[in-house]
Amino acid sequence: MIYTPWGGQADFAEPTDVAVPYTLEPVPASYRWEPGAEWASVDVDVLARSLVEATAPERFMRGERAAAMSFEQVGALMRERVDAILGELER
Repeated sequence: MIYTPWGGQADFAEPTDVAVPYTLEPVPASYRWEPGAEWASVDVDVLARSLVEATAPERFMRGERAAAMSFEQVGALMRERVDAILGELER
């Protein structure tokens, strides 16, 4: 798991998981959270390095599950979902 150690997800982290450093920042007003709310914000470059360096557990990367996580499969699914959302917005 790659996570920010802020909030409940930290309760489920294993020692081998990757904690991404964060700073607390105000939530944008357009999100309509309560006044003064903050969230954990990460440096995108640090997060990207963490994602590239992380290795999925072997049990998740075999057989059908591995094939479903290929760049081609994930890209096709993302395009399908975005197209569906855009189609609903056009109605």
